[in-house]
Order: sequence, then structure tokens, then C-alpha cells
Amino acid sequence: MPLDLGIRTLMYLVVDADSPPQWSAWGEKPIPLTPAELAALPTGIDTITLTLEGSPTSIPGISRTVNGRLEWLIRPLPDPVVVMFAALPGPNGWTVPASEATWRTIGLALLELGVTPAAMVTGYPQLWDACKAEVLADL
Repeated sequence: MPLDLGIRTLMYLVVDADSPPQWSAWGEKPIPLTPAELAALPTGIDTITLTLEGSPTSIPGISRTVNGRLEWLIRPLPDPVVVMFAALPGPNGWTVPASEATWRTIGLALLELGVTPAAMVTGYPQLWDACKAEVLADL
């Protein structure tokens, strides 16, 4: 009997030393995503919801691609870096998507290089304030 699963992209659940212990058995589980699900995948630290045995289960983490393989790295929420990042531009939030993307990309790269969340929470606002001061000085 032929089964047509349509177009799917496999995303693998990944755990490491920083993943919450209750998720330790979930490492290397493949999740087949439709094109619409793939397009809706969060780009920052967030949650995905899987239906397991009829119950929706939210899995905190962040999507990443490692050696061409799509992964959902399970991480605890809330993340203080995400909270800090969202607060950087002030009460109106990010208004220039390209600016947000640049700051987010650099922040994620720093985290992947081992910069601690505590250092990010301290250093990122200082860098933001220094950039704002420079721009305002040129006006």
C-alpha cells in the first residue's frame, strides 16, 4: 500500500547539558515538518507544540541548522537574553526588521561561541547604548 507523506523536512530534537532534564530522552527524535510548518518555525528561543498521545506538549528551545541538518535544540524558558533583547529598542519594540535580524544574528552567534547569557544580559544593553550615543552625536 503506497503512503504519500507529501513534502516533509525532518527536524531533529536535540538535547545537551543545558537542556532541562525532563527532555533528556527526547534527543535525536525526528519530527517531519510540512512546508507551512517549516515556514512558521520560530527563529528565536521559543516553543514548538507537538501533540503527544492526544495532548499538546510545548517544547522550549531554538531552531538551528548544523551540518545541513535542521534541529530543535531544547532549551529552558524564559531565557533572560530573549527578554533583554526584546527590551533593547524601548517600548515600541523593533521597528526595522533588518536591524533586529542583524542584532539577533550577532547575539545568536555569540551564544553559540560560548558567551554566557549573563554576559549577554549585561553587555548587549551597554553596546546598544554606545551605538545610540554615537548615532545621536552625529545628528
